[in-house]
Amino acid sequence: MRPLELVRSYLRDPASVDPSQVGHPFVTISRQSCAGGHRLARAIVARLERLPDHGWNQHWAVCDQRTCAALAADPTISACVHPVRGQECGDPCITRPASSGGRLNQEQFRHIEAVIRALGRLGRVVIIGRGAMCATAQEPAGVHIRLVAELADRVRHLQTVKLVSEDAARAWIADQDAAHRHLVRAMYGRDIEDPLLYHMVFNTSRIPIEDAAEAVVHLLESRQLRSSNVSV
Repeated sequence: MRPLELVRSYLRDPASVDPSQVGHPFVTISRQSCAGGHRLARAIVARLERLPDHGWNQHWAVCDQRTCAALAADPTISACVHPVRGQECGDPCITRPASSGGRLNQEQFRHIEAVIRALGRLGRVVIIGRGAMCATAQEPAGVHIRLVAELADRVRHLQTVKLVSEDAARAWIADQDAAHRHLVRAMYGRDIEDPLLYHMVFNTSRIPIEDAAEAVVHLLESRQLRSSNVSV
């Protein structure tokens, strides 16, 4: 079964998925805009799949904000997902999803959060953004990563990808970073820049994405080895 097909099956009915497919490690990536979140996610999955097959390291999926929103909006899934009520925020509209240009209200976000929690319980997934490090903080198999980079590097990257002016790139990055900070503060009462939320923080202006991916995979391997030794 393909990774996202397994995710959909689990979200619709956890009992339909073999227990051996649940409880695997997963990674969350929080990032400053244009610091390389998607590139790191792809590099982690590629490195894991090049390792000898140990079961836990194969068939990983990448879930970003669009994927999570699409899963939450799927009527065959949303009816099965039960949001967890957390603190209420003063602003009923908390963030703009990239897929629509609109704004999420708290109920919509709580459905996405419930999907993220389920993804964490399933494992073998890299979740990008959406405050996933907070939503899955109680899941012991998670590894939480934060990416930062020099503003000038992020602006240049966005200009290259989107073919926009420097001023437009700076404005877009500032808007996105502010939205990310607001989401985490409003929904979880935490500072997205707090290093204590993460296992690792990488400055991608100084550390190549491939080196960061290697470090993350090494941590995943070490944790799995310790877990295996404890269970023996």
